[in-house]
Amino acid sequence: MRPYGQRRKTAFGGRTRPPFVRKHWLTPALMDFADGTFTRPSVATFHVGLPSYFAGELLTRYGVDVARFRPGGGIYMEGARTNAESNSAAIVGTANGSVVADNATAPDGSTVDADTFTAQAAGESSSLVQEGSSAFADSVDVAASIFCKRSGAWEAPFPNAFGRNKASVVTNASAFADVSGWQRGSAVFDAGVGISQVRAGYTQGATSGVWVAEGWGGQLEEGSFASSLIETAGAAATRAGDRLTMPEANIDPAFFTSPWEMRVVMTQSRAEQIAHGQTATFVQSGTGSLDLVGVAANGDVDCYFGGGISKVSGATWEAGDIISVRVNPANGDLRVITPTQDLFDSTAAGGGWTPNDFAIGTDHGGVGPHFGTVYPPVAISAV
Repeated sequence: MRPYGQRRKTAFGGRTRPPFVRKHWLTPALMDFADGTFTRPSVATFHVGLPSYFAGELLTRYGVDVARFRPGGGIYMEGARTNAESNSAAIVGTANGSVVADNATAPDGSTVDADTFTAQAAGESSSLVQEGSSAFADSVDVAASIFCKRSGAWEAPFPNAFGRNKASVVTNASAFADVSGWQRGSAVFDAGVGISQVRAGYTQGATSGVWVAEGWGGQLEEGSFASSLIETAGAAATRAGDRLTMPEANIDPAFFTSPWEMRVVMTQSRAEQIAHGQTATFVQSGTGSLDLVGVAANGDVDCYFGGGISKVSGATWEAGDIISVRVNPANGDLRVITPTQDLFDSTAAGGGWTPNDFAIGTDHGGVGPHFGTVYPPVAISAV
């Protein structure tokens, strides 16, 4: 057994393994994610607010096939998404305001391609928008998001992100906080039916003074929540889904016979997930197997177990909450611990888990989680 924190080469883009991968140094890691093979045939980002568990960080970029390991212990996994905004950094339209392009440092802390928006006069509402898109089918869910940073003093009402649909109906998000630093706001809405382009932006109601803000990182994507930023420059772009596979040879045999625990940061609340019929696969064995743990579209946490199933109903969580899922693969017992609940089910009547390759955060068809998940620590440990 390697000493805690020892670094070695892994399959993660040739990077050394992070020193924080184990839950506790005395707790055996039955499946250590650093022993798996990670693929994502596109670049990706991670930034403040994704999720609140990691709030307070600047935007970080990750190269092709480089896993998004997070300081503090976690790996972020998402499904594929497309940003229909053709230029995520640029503001293209305003109401009662003016823009100076490429005038401020973006959330990555180094690139100067954020735009500065200044309201023209006090006593008037004002807003900015990014380039729109006609790429969405009628009546699909769309998430519009944008980064905003206060410049100077603000006064109430504070700005808020918004999205506008094909019928020119505007949906407003909650107001940005009156704090320094970059924030990201998002609004989810029905694309509707009409001829208008779908747009993202932010707006502020009439105030007694002129206000100034910086804008950057607009995104329009089909879905019921805003995923991590997909940067664009001249055309829409797609971020591929994250895929982490664990060969059976790298899994401790006790994983298939003894109780274990995995922890997951939920990036949607249970209510949001149910409202939009989202599902998520936390861990699943090889093609054709029914051995998996995940969340169903009705909010149940399920453990498929050699043809049987244990099911925990009624567990609740909010975005950013950590839930603990404990499984006994020998008999199908399932325990789910949320910040406010400790629920258990032992009704499975299957034949036990079969040694096999496993996928983390995706199924073996390569489909990513329908809402993002974070695994802190990056291991499944014995209980």
